[in-house]
Amino acid sequence: HAPARPAPAATASTGRRTILVIEDDAAFSGILADLAREHDFDALVTPSAGEGLRLAQDRRPAAILLDVGLPDGSGLGVLERLK
Repeated sequence: HAPARPAPAATASTGRRTILVIEDDAAFSGILADLAREHDFDALVTPSAGEGLRLAQDRRPAAILLDVGLPDGSGLGVLERLK
């Protein structure tokens, strides 16, 4: 059974700090995004390593919540590329 996919990455342009959630479990990424918003962050959500890297480079989030096991690559690989 394949994991459900979160909605495409989106953020409000509120001027608030942004947290990027790179997580392929839709339910868990939704919880993380909700928690980020409750703490006055905008949340970007993506289920893939490739899209996560692109968003990190384009949007420069204040923080990244990163799953280790992603369908298109390792979260550890994402971390190494971000360093």
